[in-house]
Amino acid sequence: DDISETHKGRAASLPIDFKPFSTVALLERENSTVQSAASEHPHWVQVSGDVTADKAVFTATSDKMMTFYASASPAVRVKADYSGSGTVEFKIQETRNADVTPGWRTIRVLRAADFPFDGVLHLNSDSRFIKLVPTKLSGSVTVSEFRVADASGKGLGEGFDLDDDTAVSGVAATAVSAEYFTTAGARVSAPGKGIYIERVVTADGQVTARKVAR
Repeated sequence: DDISETHKGRAASLPIDFKPFSTVALLERENSTVQSAASEHPHWVQVSGDVTADKAVFTATSDKMMTFYASASPAVRVKADYSGSGTVEFKIQETRNADVTPGWRTIRVLRAADFPFDGVLHLNSDSRFIKLVPTKLSGSVTVSEFRVADASGKGLGEGFDLDDDTAVSGVAATAVSAEYFTTAGARVSAPGKGIYIERVVTADGQVTARKVAR
């Protein structure tokens, strides 16, 4: 079913910036109504650590941060740091509809060696939900940027627009597959002349993206 039928009127307008993290009510929705509670679609922060205008601190595996938007987005930016000496797995996930199977697909898993992290990750053009959630956590993860771009790639923050060659985090070695998308998020089988987003899956299952010019 079309996701707009399930979540009609609750989608956030793109681009999305979670700052200030401490103010989620009154976020304008795509149908021009406003969010009236922290736990209501389309934008919510449910963490057990400190929440200020500049950050949200995850301290438990039950914590999460999520957003819902109705139109395609090519990329999400996440900036996070970890404090602790144990095990951490912090997942960035996407789905077309959070209420139905197959459910969430993990875009990236951040482990202790990946922090501090500040990067842009490509999104599936069918996705409409993004979730940040720790599945293993000994210590705390502090998120200081969580942004979802509009269709043109704008809104990722200073220095992170898709039109900037330095914007998208670098592609790791040992790539095993690659897909190409327009900057509006449409997949193409073979890129022609122009600017595209190259989505690469590496041997360890990580998904990253970068802008390429043909």
